[in-house]
Amino acid sequence: MFKSIFRKHFIIYISALAVSFALLGAAMTTLFNRYFISQKAKTLTLQGQKILSILMPLYYSQNNLFRKAQQNLLLNEMSNFNYYMDTTCIIINDSQEVIASAGAPDLGTLLPTEGLEPLFEGSAITKQGTLGNIFSVQMLTVGLPIEINGKVYGAALMSTPMPKLEQTMLDIFIIMLICLALCALFTVGFIFFFLRSFSRPLREMNEAARVIAGGDFEKRIDPCSKDEVGQLAESFNNMAESLNKQEELRRAFISNISHDLRSPLTSARGFLQAIEDGTASEEKHGYYLRIVMDELDRLAKLADDILDLNSIQAPELKLEVSEFDLNGLVRKAARMFEKRIVDKKINLRLKFADDKNIVKADYDKILRVVYNLLDNAVKFSPPESEVSVETTVREKKVIVSVKDKGSGIDAENQKRVFERFFKADASRGEDVKGTGLGLAIVRAFLKAHGETVTLVSEEGKGSEFLFGLTLV
Repeated sequence: MFKSIFRKHFIIYISALAVSFALLGAAMTTLFNRYFISQKAKTLTLQGQKILSILMPLYYSQNNLFRKAQQNLLLNEMSNFNYYMDTTCIIINDSQEVIASAGAPDLGTLLPTEGLEPLFEGSAITKQGTLGNIFSVQMLTVGLPIEINGKVYGAALMSTPMPKLEQTMLDIFIIMLICLALCALFTVGFIFFFLRSFSRPLREMNEAARVIAGGDFEKRIDPCSKDEVGQLAESFNNMAESLNKQEELRRAFISNISHDLRSPLTSARGFLQAIEDGTASEEKHGYYLRIVMDELDRLAKLADDILDLNSIQAPELKLEVSEFDLNGLVRKAARMFEKRIVDKKINLRLKFADDKNIVKADYDKILRVVYNLLDNAVKFSPPESEVSVETTVREKKVIVSVKDKGSGIDAENQKRVFERFFKADASRGEDVKGTGLGLAIVRAFLKAHGETVTLVSEEGKGSEFLFGLTLV
């Protein structure tokens, strides 16, 4: 029944609407009934008061001619009320004898006194019913006492048929019901289109999520509003864009890894095969073995990059903090590049602010940071150029600078060099082997220490990477 958010909300809203309209209809019907009966009772009271205003002089006058004129006026007025207002008028004396009537059935000489007792005590009454079965239909009756100087001489009874009142109320109720039905129809239509417009982006996101789950990251949602649903669609598109980008990077990474794995393995296998089958002379064995060792070093670095990638993707990067001399760490990292530096005839310059700079950090991770920065500097430096590592002290911090004099990095690539798997244009240098993880690992390791890495570069003038560590 509730398989979709549209259907669920539509049924809930329609149910709430139906209950609300039912309660409103019942309340309005009750109020209209009370209002019309109250208004009709007031009209009958006014008619009775007019009858009493004509009737009163009859009890005071001693002039028979005057009494006769008053009686004729009274009867005419009662007849008019009966004819034009459909009002039955009955006048009784204090002995319940009918002394005048208009529009009433044959009542005889006495009127039943059931329910009329308050009239003879000087109180007005309003009753619904047949008035002691003297009427054949339900009537609304207002009774007014004829009271002079505290004495009750009789009463005037004004009655009107209830069926006509009920028919009037029924007509009004039908009109009200039609209005409520039209309002309900409009409201249902509004709810339908509102929920449809509300659920459409959610449906599209659901379909897009299925498409993306199937591996197609190109699917996007059109954010048709600026509200929370539109923002959700915008966030969904951003997520899809990020997944698409990650998928492209993953493919590029797999391609790079495949190449980086195949190349050294193929090279090492070829040289070892040459040694094994005697193709290579003994004089070249040492040379070939050194090449094999270099290729194995490349494989080891690749394995380290993959392990580091796994660690920086963890929710929380764990640090093994200790106190050590940063200068000694830099020297150790520099020695790892001795062969490459000699091969490219690069001048490596180390300059330290003090004999010792003791810091508190994760030794292995900082070593990896310096190694990766030096690796980049050596990789992209032209032969016979200079690479420098320099430390300076600023406000209880030691700042490490790794600088090369290569081709530099353009402004567009500077924004992306710290992204995982990103590799800048090959024109930066001839040695472009790598996975594109080095600088991403640098940033992640320094971030875990609460530090940042900064790049200063200009095309044609080299690049400089700077980061800081707190001195002990």
